[in-house]
Amino acid sequence: MRPTIVLLGTTAVMDAIAARLKSYGTYEEKDIFDRLSAGDCLFNIDLSGDVLDDYDDGELQDLAISSEDLGAILIEYQSVSCIRKLVLTVISEQDGFLDTNHGRIIAFDEVRNRFDREPDWDWRRSTRSSKRS
Repeated sequence: MRPTIVLLGTTAVMDAIAARLKSYGTYEEKDIFDRLSAGDCLFNIDLSGDVLDDYDDGELQDLAISSEDLGAILIEYQSVSCIRKLVLTVISEQDGFLDTNHGRIIAFDEVRNRFDREPDWDWRRSTRSSKRS
């Protein structure tokens, strides 16, 4: 399996991000994962929100989003350079969180700021242990 991230936020934010994903490149709806291709980058996208079932009760408590209004988008990616550009495009001007699937859930503001400071930042190599910054 390729690496994944999960975008988390209100259902309204996730709807806006889903619309951006669908217009980012060539988007094909599939039975299991939708497929997004943009240039040389390929992504598998799950807009169902089913990934929320993989979180335990405590993992999402700090997000300050009611469980009834919480949405999630799972994105499988092939390289950090591909996902970096996609993430910066789809989270622009949105509030939410990125679960790196490497032990951290990071606010979109911090993701944008981190890429501004360190354009080659790779959250998979991060040594910080806090789940949320």
